[in-house]
Amino acid sequence: QDALEDTIASTSNEIKQPQGIIIGTSCHSKQSALDSYNLTPRGPDYLFVGTCYLTQSHPEKTSLDQLEGPTLPGSIREILYQSFNN
Repeated sequence: QDALEDTIASTSNEIKQPQGIIIGTSCHSKQSALDSYNLTPRGPDYLFVGTCYLTQSHPEKTSLDQLEGPTLPGSIREILYQSFNN
């Protein structure tokens, strides 16, 4: 199994994203944004950050205090900037 794990690890380091493909992901916290960028050698091209409003797409969030709110995108931008420029 160690040989298989070594093969998978070396192969995953060689994977290149095809040109013209844009990859994004959603996140709901600073930590999930950092985790997304650590999943791939270069991270996603964009993050969709939220939830800012009560919506049927997240029925488990029933009150305003459960929402991440409109300040989260700026907070994520700051933490990503700090993480990659230190």
